[in-house]
Amino acid sequence: MQLFRGYRLLVAATTSLALCTSWGQRSSSAASAPVLLKQGADLAVSGRVAEAEIPLLQAAEAEPNNVAVIVELAKVEGRLGKNSRATELFRRAISMARSDPELHLDLGLALADNNEMNEALLEISTALKLDPKLAKGFLVRAQIFSDLKRFDDAAKNFSTATQLNPNLAKAWYYWATLEMQRNNYAKASDLLEHAIGIEPEDTTYLRLLGQCLTYQSRHAAAIETWRRVLAIDPDDQKTTYLLSQALRRSNPAEATRLLARFQSMHDRQEQIEGEMESIKRLGNQGVEAMQQQNWPSAIKLFKQAISMCGQCTILRDLEKNFGLAACHSGDLDTGQRELTEALRLKPTDSDIVVALRWIQQQRKIR
Repeated sequence: MQLFRGYRLLVAATTSLALCTSWGQRSSSAASAPVLLKQGADLAVSGRVAEAEIPLLQAAEAEPNNVAVIVELAKVEGRLGKNSRATELFRRAISMARSDPELHLDLGLALADNNEMNEALLEISTALKLDPKLAKGFLVRAQIFSDLKRFDDAAKNFSTATQLNPNLAKAWYYWATLEMQRNNYAKASDLLEHAIGIEPEDTTYLRLLGQCLTYQSRHAAAIETWRRVLAIDPDDQKTTYLLSQALRRSNPAEATRLLARFQSMHDRQEQIEGEMESIKRLGNQGVEAMQQQNWPSAIKLFKQAISMCGQCTILRDLEKNFGLAACHSGDLDTGQRELTEALRLKPTDSDIVVALRWIQQQRKIR
C-alpha cells in the first residue's frame, strides 16, 4: 500500500508474506507460450495488470527467446512500476529485433520512467532514425526535452509530432503548456484550440485556455470558455471560482452566486477531508494491530474504516489489509472476498494477486 499522505500506514506485504513461503511461486502449467501470451495480453488490455504478469512470466519461462512474450511482459512490468525490470526486458527484445523502432521507443519510455533521460533520448533518436514518421516518438522526445528545460528543442519536436499526426490532442496540449512557460500566451491559446477541436469535452484543455485568454486580457473569451467547462462539469471548483472572479464587474449578481457555490463546495471538501483523517487514523491503527498480530482488533478497525469510507480514495488499501488480516485469522472466505474487491480497485497490486493464489492453494490442501 502506498503511504497515506501525512500518515505512516505501511504496506502489509511483509506481514502478509509470512503467511506462507509459497505465495510468490509460480504454479506449473501445461499451456503453451502463445496461449499464455494471449491470456496475459487479454488481462493487460482489460486493466488487470497484476494478474497479467503471472501467465506472461510462465510464457517467458517456457520460451525465453520469444520476442512477443518478452515485449508484452516488459510493458506489464512497466505498468506495475518495475521500471528497471522493464528496461532489462526491452533491451533483451531489442537484442533479438534491433530494427524495430517501436521497441526502441518502448525502451526509451522505460528509461525515462526510470529517470535515465540521456539514455532515453538516445533510444528515441534511434527509433526515429528507423522510422522518421513515428509521430509519438517526436512527442515523447519533446516531453523529455521540455522536462530538461530544452524548450527550443521541445517546441521543434512538438511541431513535428503534430505535423505527422494532427490528431494527437496531447501533443497540442503539452506544446501549449510549454509555450505558457515561455509566456507565449497567444501561441499557447492557438495550440489549445487545436487540442479542443480534437477533444472538445476535455475540461483540462478548456480551463487552461480560459487562463491563457485572461493573461492576454481577452476576458470575454475567457468567461465564455469557463462557461463551457461548467456546462460539462458543474462541480469544477477551480473554474467556479475563476468565473466568479471574472464576472465581478460585468455581472456581480452571477459572480456572487458562483462565489457562494464555490464556498459551499469548498466547505464540503473540508468536511470530507476531516472525515478522511478519521478513516486514515483507523487504518493506521489497523496496520499497527496487524504488526502486533492482533488479528481480531485489526479486522474490527478495518471494518469500521471501510464502513465510514464509502467510495473514498483509500478504500482499495483498506480492503486489501482487511483481506490480509482475515487470511491471518483463518477466515479464507472473507479474505478472498475482500482481496478480490481490493484487486478490482487496485489492479496493479501484485501482492493481492499473490495472496489470492495462496488462498487457492490453501483450499486445495484443505
